[in-house]
Amino acid sequence: MGVAVVAVVFQSRSEEPVVDVQDGGHDHAAMGSAGEQNPVMLNADDARRIGVTFATVERKPLEGSLVTLGNVAYDETRLATVSPKVDGWVEQLYVDFTGAPVRRGQPLLSVYSPGLVTAQEELVLASRLAASATDGRADESARELLAAARRRLEYWDISSDEIERIESTGLVTKTLTLWAPASGTVVEKNVVEGDRIMPGMALYRIADLSRVWIEADVFEKDLGLVREGLTGVARFESYPGRSFPAVVT
Repeated sequence: MGVAVVAVVFQSRSEEPVVDVQDGGHDHAAMGSAGEQNPVMLNADDARRIGVTFATVERKPLEGSLVTLGNVAYDETRLATVSPKVDGWVEQLYVDFTGAPVRRGQPLLSVYSPGLVTAQEELVLASRLAASATDGRADESARELLAAARRRLEYWDISSDEIERIESTGLVTKTLTLWAPASGTVVEKNVVEGDRIMPGMALYRIADLSRVWIEADVFEKDLGLVREGLTGVARFESYPGRSFPAVVT
C-alpha cells in the first residue's frame, strides 16, 4: 500500500533509589579503584570551566524514541472476501471497479445459477404445500420441508428479504443478488460481467481502511526497546506536516 516513517516513543521506569549529588569540590581519586594511579582533583570552578555539571539523581520515566521505516498494510482483522457457494454466471455487476466504496448489505452482482433456480422452485412448492396442508402429520412434514428449503437458500448467502419475497409472491427469478458482507473499500475485483463463477472463487476483497497496520522494520539491537502497547507516531510523505497516532500491537 505504501511506505511510512514511524517514530515509536517508549517509556521505562528506573527502580534505582534517589541519590543526592552535591555540587562542589569532588575527589575523583576516591571514585577509582585502589590500583589506579595519578588521581585527578577538581574543584567546582575547574569543573565548570571544562563543562562538568552535577545534578541530583532522580527516579523518573526514561523516554526515548525509535525512528524506522514501515510498510502500510491492510488490517487483517478488517478484511472480507466475497466468494460464491454456487456455480453460475454473472449477469450484472453493480460494483464494477477496484477502489469503489461499499457498505454492508449493498448489492454487488446478480448471478444466474441453475441450482439457485431449482432451490427457488422448491421453496415455492414447499410454501404452497405448507399453506394447503390440513392433516396434522402432513402439516408437520410440509413445514419441515419449507424450513429445509429456506435453509438451503440461506446457506447459499441469499438474503432473508429475498427469501421472503420468493415465498410471498411465488415468483421464481432467473437471477439472484449477492450482497456485500462488510463495509469498506474494494481492494480486489476478480470478476466481470459474463464470467462463469465457481464455489470458493474470490470475487471481491473488501478492506476497512479506517484503520490500517504499519509493518515496521526494527533492527535486532532495538527489539528490546519495543513492546506491545507502546505509542507511536506515523508520518507520510504524502501528508507533510501531519502525524497519525499509532499503537504497537
